[in-house]
Amino acid sequence: MKKFFKQTIASLAAASIILSSTLPVKADVNYPSLMEYSKKGSLKIYKYDITSATKDGVYKEDEIKSTGQSDQSIEEKLANYAIEGVEFTYLRVGDVETYSEKEHDKNQIKLVYEIPTQLSTILNLDSEKSIEMPCTHTGISHFEGQEIQDSLKKLLETDDVKAKDALENYVISNNESVSMDLTDKNGYTSKDNLDLGLYLLVETKVPEEVTDTVNPWFVQLPFTNVEGKEWIYDMSCYPKNQTGNPSLDKGVKNQEESEYHPTTTASEGDVVDYILVSKLPHISSKSTYLSQYTFVDKLSEGLSYNKNVQLAFYANKEDAFKNNVEKADEVWDLTSDGFVTDYVEVREGTNETGETSLKVSFTKKGLELLNTTKSDYYVVVYYSATIHSDATTILGDNGNPNDVILTWERSSEGYLDTLEDRCYVYAFGVDLTKTFSDKKGDATKVNFIVYNSKDGYYVTAKESGVNEESKKVYYVTGQSSDKASATVFSPDKEGQLVVDGLEADTYELIETATDSGYSLLKDKIVIDITSTTREIIPSQVGAVGRDKTSKTLKENSHIHTDACYDKTNQLICGKGSLDEANGRTINKVAMFEGEIIPASATVDAKESEMKNYTVTTISRTQAADSKHGLVQIGVRNEANFKLPLTGGNGVYFVTIFGVLAVAIGVSSF
Repeated sequence: MKKFFKQTIASLAAASIILSSTLPVKADVNYPSLMEYSKKGSLKIYKYDITSATKDGVYKEDEIKSTGQSDQSIEEKLANYAIEGVEFTYLRVGDVETYSEKEHDKNQIKLVYEIPTQLSTILNLDSEKSIEMPCTHTGISHFEGQEIQDSLKKLLETDDVKAKDALENYVISNNESVSMDLTDKNGYTSKDNLDLGLYLLVETKVPEEVTDTVNPWFVQLPFTNVEGKEWIYDMSCYPKNQTGNPSLDKGVKNQEESEYHPTTTASEGDVVDYILVSKLPHISSKSTYLSQYTFVDKLSEGLSYNKNVQLAFYANKEDAFKNNVEKADEVWDLTSDGFVTDYVEVREGTNETGETSLKVSFTKKGLELLNTTKSDYYVVVYYSATIHSDATTILGDNGNPNDVILTWERSSEGYLDTLEDRCYVYAFGVDLTKTFSDKKGDATKVNFIVYNSKDGYYVTAKESGVNEESKKVYYVTGQSSDKASATVFSPDKEGQLVVDGLEADTYELIETATDSGYSLLKDKIVIDITSTTREIIPSQVGAVGRDKTSKTLKENSHIHTDACYDKTNQLICGKGSLDEANGRTINKVAMFEGEIIPASATVDAKESEMKNYTVTTISRTQAADSKHGLVQIGVRNEANFKLPLTGGNGVYFVTIFGVLAVAIGVSSF
């Protein structure tokens, strides 16, 4: 009898659906509380960056109420925080039906929802709580709305990422699912002419700044309004996104330093160590998976990459910035064969300006590993480079800049962003002029050695002809603790000598030989060079809605022009971009370079002039005239005091002796 009653009610419900299409419209107006089965529904979605809005104090937690009805006040308040480039995909999972059951002599009438068996398994719906009723659809169960909502909530709370992935996969893999247009610059997308029923929505693509996708949710079309008096066929949704971006920091250190810095000083021939530190963004589901994560590191012409790049993953910032590999979770030697080469691609190239570009990019397999196991980790790319012992190493305040650009992209194609940072390596030189008091000495007979008194080594160098000023030049090649291995520096016949490529430090210039007839210097000459420095702050990706009057943003913003690129389309201006991407303003705070604090020097504790380092024969002409590159020193040897000749001494002696003898002789007579 009970089964018959269910069938009868279901038949009557079906009949009411059929008859409703033939009823006059007037009847629907008179009874808005009754559903019009002939109508179609629509879905409007507005997507906003809640992270930025909350940070700016525009939005408070739970301020958006999910009623399904349009809320103009929210749309106006969050208009500046719209997120462009988000894709939603929906799937109509079943009908909404009326079910009646007699309980305790009363008929209980309620709405139930069709749920496909596969979906009910993902939601962990209890089959014993399903509603038994006639249905022409196969592979379908019926559940109460509260049961569906409770199961979805419990599933997401238990394993958020796994649950999101399972529901996203279910929707995407279904042939009946429909992907909506990407949200526009106002964060808006819509779909109309939808059949009535129960829908499951998931966020399937996001731009690069989104870290957390919205939880999957169900939509019933039509739905009852807040007042509970009528059916609404046009639903407005305001799903919230959390946003965030990776970070990028580049550091360099010489062999004596224990920590990495934006700038360092080193000698030609030295090996310097570089690190690129990036905090991987938060990854919450497949929709937030990274589809690109690439470092492009550009070395100045005066440095050579040593083909020893490695990569390490760290769980905390402190160890990452120290690159303490003993505490790394994983270390990948990218120079070796094996599985690592499947995860990371390393490419090296040299452009027309002589600069070396090192590209480190995660492959498809590598990205899969990042997406599934490395969310919020710190990844460190590290390698070493050797400073050239030639004119390509720029001395002085211009330094030898080394740029890195990180490009990342998530699931929404074409929505990518970049971060930039820069390091400088500074080197210097000594420009010595040798003279003689009588202007007659041979300067080529003069010898010097150079000793670094702070680090305790002798400078070694190679003679390399003359520089552009026609001065004899030695390029520093290294160091030695053995005095016998120290390079002997000798001026040219004009007395000119340039020692090119010294790190900023304290040196002793010791004259070990001079021309015959001239005195050596009594003491060593103490040269103290203080390096150029400047503050460098890496670029930061601004959140949507950032205050554009911000001092940092206003002073350091930059829009790239043609002048910012070289012939190979490489960025050479060294500034971050504030361009628009896909119509969405990035609002990026550009990389900041503070004012140059110029190099300085003293000679024997007295301030010394430092001249420009000028070179025009190398390809990087923008670095050919660098201030404070060379310490100017003049060394003069004095001629010895003239003593009487040996013969003269004999004559004087004989004369005196003869006079004395005569005197004695006279006195003896």
